[in-house]
Amino acid sequence: MKKSGYYILCSFITISLFSQINLLDLPLVKEYDDNETFRKEVEEAIKSGSPEDKITALLLKANYTLVSDLDKNYDEKVKALLDEAKKRLDKNPDPRNLYLYYDISGARYTYLNKSFERLNAYIEALKIKKEADLIDPYFLVELGLMDHYLDVEDYAKVFDLRDLIFDQIDKYKMESNMKSQIYRMSSLAAKELKEYQKSQKDIDSAMLYAKRFEDSVSIARVYKYQAELDLDQKKYDLAYKNALEAQRLYLLYDKKNISQVHFILGSLAFQKKDYDEAKKFLEKAIESKDLPIKSFIKGSSYYRSILEKENKLDEAYKVLKKEDSIKKDVIDENYYKEILDFELDYQQFQNNTILKEKQQQTRWIVFVLVLSLIGIGLLSLLYYQRSKHVKKLKMINFRLNKFSKIISHDLKSPIRSIGSLATFIKEDEPQLSESSQHYINLIHESVMTTENLILNMLTLSRSENNTLEIEKVSYEEIMNQVKSNLLYDINKSDTKIVFKAKPTMLYGNKTLLIQLFQNFIQNSIKYRSEIRPLVIEIDYDSIKNKILIKDNGIGIDSDNLVVLFEAYYQQKFESINSGIGIGLYIAKMIADLHKIEIKINSEVDEGTVIELYFEEGSIIE
Repeated sequence: MKKSGYYILCSFITISLFSQINLLDLPLVKEYDDNETFRKEVEEAIKSGSPEDKITALLLKANYTLVSDLDKNYDEKVKALLDEAKKRLDKNPDPRNLYLYYDISGARYTYLNKSFERLNAYIEALKIKKEADLIDPYFLVELGLMDHYLDVEDYAKVFDLRDLIFDQIDKYKMESNMKSQIYRMSSLAAKELKEYQKSQKDIDSAMLYAKRFEDSVSIARVYKYQAELDLDQKKYDLAYKNALEAQRLYLLYDKKNISQVHFILGSLAFQKKDYDEAKKFLEKAIESKDLPIKSFIKGSSYYRSILEKENKLDEAYKVLKKEDSIKKDVIDENYYKEILDFELDYQQFQNNTILKEKQQQTRWIVFVLVLSLIGIGLLSLLYYQRSKHVKKLKMINFRLNKFSKIISHDLKSPIRSIGSLATFIKEDEPQLSESSQHYINLIHESVMTTENLILNMLTLSRSENNTLEIEKVSYEEIMNQVKSNLLYDINKSDTKIVFKAKPTMLYGNKTLLIQLFQNFIQNSIKYRSEIRPLVIEIDYDSIKNKILIKDNGIGIDSDNLVVLFEAYYQQKFESINSGIGIGLYIAKMIADLHKIEIKINSEVDEGTVIELYFEEGSIIE
């Protein structure tokens, strides 16, 4: 499997800069075009060009071989070309060619699903760019890093890189067809965050620039992204129309990556419950070596589900084992630690670079202002100490945030495997004893509980690190999603949820508001009484601008109310279901982010009343 690549150099750039080293100073880079005429020019440069031109030609040949060669042994050719270029660079170093070498190496590792090596290559390229004061009007490495952060789901950094590139484009008045690529990546990040309007706006911009420069490959990829966005919003007819157009264009201009379109068509058919059609496309997709790893995992899951429906449990289990084997090959137990350490190393490099610049400025100021030496020295010392503490705190916070993501991610795979294996066993349920059936049900309950814990951990991490996106959200839609998420718990506990007065809309982040109400309702179910059926009443007071959640559970004593929202606090009384106390802590964090005041009144053996006071104007009746 290969991850989708975006590494075609653009020739539609104009830039006028004279004070720095420019990548366009390399003649072959300036003339780059993936056609037969240019390829002949590259071959000629390899044979009889100058030492510098030979290196550039080797690197550009590696680039277009990587992007468009359909030969299954293409990587051997690319590696040989890169190795030869590096051997020559060791004898004749040049920052522009060295920068290209690491960028194309990063692209190669992307296709090989070697994320650590990819990040390593891009960081080396960025170091060269900074140290040599190199201008890259294509922003090759920044685009590669955007792709990396999409893979690791760090969407805030995707948007930061997008803004940085556009700032540079505006600053130097560039005109480039790479804008289509940037908008496609930004659209994908917005889609993953369920910000569909923002995603659609970026897709429209991507198509505008792709058509402006008559870039057939970009147009094909925009149709693919549009089909994915339509599918995510369950607009099946539009998704099918756009996927068919993407398939037509991919077969003409980007056949190497056609498996990505097969995945979309298979996923679409699966969601429409056309399992024969889904199986046909998904089988093609997951057997391809060109399918991105995320799409492979999702497609493999759909394909297993179809096999289970056909009662082909042996085949389904083989697919599961293959999926787990590939994930293990791509991400071993040291992967996230290596990525984390390397990002911190680069952060330290950036800090050192900034420190060197400041030291140079300080020497000049000291030279000019000798009489202010003592004062400047004292101020510099204070500034240094403060910067040192700030950097230390940032690194600690960075490690903690990464740690929570790593833990959450590492827990997902074994939990999914346990759930799948339990499903296989349950298929033979008529032959199982009563106690065995009971144990299988306990496994399912444990899987659901653990998945909810992981969801809470991810919500906590994202709410601390991403800017809060506020939108107008349907109250009815929020509550329906909460009931859907808790359907198993509600049915099992025979809980009755009664809605009284309801507002129409709320202003806030949809995902976090769902988690807020879900955590409170789930807590009521967890601490229900064993002597009476649980009834949860949800009401809206338009005068006080509050939403009220009332239950008839076991209640909370006054001492425990004081520390109720502390992280990992577990109340010192027995509940029907145990937990680790993170749910209410996250609920409090979400409420604080939305400036919602929480008041709780409770009596032991009587029940609990939770009052959520919203800011004025944040609720629409």
